[in-house]
Amino acid sequence: METPKLKLDPDGDVVLILENPNAQLLQWGDKDLEKTGRAVEGEAMRAPAVEELRMLVSSRHLCLASSTFKTMLGGPWRESTGSNTRIREVWASDWDAEAFLIVLSLIHGQHLSDYSVPNLEELAKIAVIVDYYDCHDAVELLAEVWIRDLQKELPSSYGKQCVLWMFISWVFLRVDILENMARLAVEGCKGPVQTMGLPLPDSLLQVIEAKSAEVKTRILKILENLKESLITKGCNMQCTDLTLGALTRQMHTAQLLPSRVQGMSVVYLQNVVSKFTSTPSNCRRAQYSVKCDLQAKIRPFQKKGQLQLENLQLEEIWSNRLRSREEKRFNAMEMMIDWWKPEA
Repeated sequence: METPKLKLDPDGDVVLILENPNAQLLQWGDKDLEKTGRAVEGEAMRAPAVEELRMLVSSRHLCLASSTFKTMLGGPWRESTGSNTRIREVWASDWDAEAFLIVLSLIHGQHLSDYSVPNLEELAKIAVIVDYYDCHDAVELLAEVWIRDLQKELPSSYGKQCVLWMFISWVFLRVDILENMARLAVEGCKGPVQTMGLPLPDSLLQVIEAKSAEVKTRILKILENLKESLITKGCNMQCTDLTLGALTRQMHTAQLLPSRVQGMSVVYLQNVVSKFTSTPSNCRRAQYSVKCDLQAKIRPFQKKGQLQLENLQLEEIWSNRLRSREEKRFNAMEMMIDWWKPEA
């Protein structure tokens, strides 16, 4: 057996082999991602292979911190194989090497003075590993310190940083950040959320995408109802025709059609509608002139918030998330108690 280059536990009984390290890419705006919003496994998350990294670790530390490692070491899976010696081998692949070492060091109770504070993307890579191996308790205290420092520069619009924060806040239970980022995603996505391969739960993505589609449909319906109102009501034909014509022309120019609107963002639609203009009315009475202005007819909907996102309704999703974490914590405590029971 090849000697491990890194020894997180000099008396360890497991060689953890990281194959193809640093293949975990978080790319934004890829053409394949734009079509579906999702990364394709084996393509978007994979880079050219490099040499493997071998680490000597403790099975006891791994199993106490991670239910996933406990399963690997306790079952006849490819990830774990025995040998003629007491040392076992466990395989992992593609993880960012530094992020993986940080997580393993924390699992082994080691000080992280040799590692710099991670940036946002590095923290997201750590979160992916924590989520996969289900070792939140070993990392979350230090993760909270990192988050507190990084959240000074939260994004104000949908994009790569927004999605990174969404995943980090999901893994480390920061509902305040998650709600803000989910709202930005609702307002900014033009279709499916670009996850960059991050394992965000389908339940969360479905709520975001459904809410985004709902707001877009509502904006278009308001404009269509306004057109219908101008056809059937109005102070006089000349005035109404001017306003109706201006609205119809600008909707056509902006391609605000049912078949096109879902490919636009809520922010874009709000911006387009806010710039709608109409020819000054020739109404003889000043009060009618104001009422027949196109923006004057749109303004009541804006004041009522009907062009905006209302309640995102993440309560049930978040409640299920917390319940799942508590159940895992309880199971981990039971496992720890069983582990330390003296043998009969």
